[in-house]
Amino acid sequence: DTLTKAVEGIAQQFQPNGGHSLYDRIEGIRAYQWNFAETMVSLPVYETDETGACVKANSAYLKLSERSLAELQGAGWENFIHPDDRSKVFEEWQEAIARRRAFESTFRVRSKSGKTYQVKAFASPIQTATGRLVAYLGRYDDIKEIP
Repeated sequence: DTLTKAVEGIAQQFQPNGGHSLYDRIEGIRAYQWNFAETMVSLPVYETDETGACVKANSAYLKLSERSLAELQGAGWENFIHPDDRSKVFEEWQEAIARRRAFESTFRVRSKSGKTYQVKAFASPIQTATGRLVAYLGRYDDIKEIP
């Protein structure tokens, strides 16, 4: 039927040459990056889209926040920032995105159970060869629990 042919045509555009397209290679690299983040990195690591919305977080990030990935995705990560630091962090984060520059800040986060930590956050912009911002990859360092 016509709809089936249209869907197959769209799928072929994303997997030309039997799945050996540039798109497939990029997706393979991204999967490799997240496998690396899960198996080799003990620090909390996260990825956002170009607007700053959370897309992924590794298990160290989920453990620190005591939240699921579903709870953190989109704007859900905002609930992890300590309420007294949110406006500062949001302002710095939005400025970094607007200027397409790296983000660096020290602030407090609060786990779901109420534990408070001071963290140093870094996030680097990921841009295409033409300069289009597509994502940020970030991590938390210097994590200290605050009693």
